[in-house]
Amino acid sequence: MTITKDPVQFLLAEYAQLKGEILKRSEFQHQLISIALVALGALVSVGLKDAPIAMLAYPMLALFLTAAWTYNDSQIAQLGIYIQYRIEDELIGEGLGWEHAIKAIASVQ
Repeated sequence: MTITKDPVQFLLAEYAQLKGEILKRSEFQHQLISIALVALGALVSVGLKDAPIAMLAYPMLALFLTAAWTYNDSQIAQLGIYIQYRIEDELIGEGLGWEHAIKAIASVQ
């Protein structure tokens, strides 16, 4: 690993790492949704056949899965804000870049 004092190279490296972090968190959110769906199917199949009380476990499981999903969503938003104001503004100027474009599109809709 080479250490550089070039601010542009540092910002580009930081940008790449942060985008990787966003991707990992997004993949984890998708896994949480899959877990919730599989657990629902398993608990419903068990609950309808043998133990209806087993279906009462799902709301608690869904609560924890939702909390984990929401935490990752807020972290993704914070990473996006950091990229927008700390990296994009420094590299390409204010108002340009992906994060700025997403905000502009959201405000139009």
